[in-house]
Order: sequence, then C-alpha cells, then structure tokens
Amino acid sequence: MSRRLDINPGCAVVWFGDDQGRAAAQPPGEAREDWAITVALAQRLGLNWAYSHPSDVFAEMKQGMKSLNNISWARLMEESAVTY
Repeated sequence: MSRRLDINPGCAVVWFGDDQGRAAAQPPGEAREDWAITVALAQRLGLNWAYSHPSDVFAEMKQGMKSLNNISWARLMEESAVTY
C-alpha cells in the first residue's frame, strides 16, 4: 500500500472548531486528526513535539499569541468557537 502526504511548506492552518476532541463518527482505518499527523511528521523530522491533545497545541499557541489571552480551552470547548 502506497502512502502519500502532501505538504505545503508555506501554509499553516490550525483549527479549533466543532471537532475539538468530540468525534462526529469513528474515523476509518488508520485515519488520524490533522494535528496528530503534524506531530508525527515533526517527530520524524527530529523535533521533540509531545502534544497528545489539541488543548496542548492551544496552550503553546497562547504563549506566543497575545490575542488568545482572554480565551481559555474551557471557554473554547463550551462555546465551540470564539471570535476575537
């Protein structure tokens, strides 16, 4: 079985929407969430990424993005999306 991963190095997308740890359906086969695929790729490239949940990614994003200061993971989970 051939596996292919398309990567656009000039594009980074992080989405925290309705899929935040709440699967609408069981993923087929070996399917994984985008953030998990990105972590696995980073680890294969030698980076020490140890994220185990989207909330881990969000916590690190908050460290470098002041615009997220008033948004908590709990609020994001409660409201599903926060516009700022």
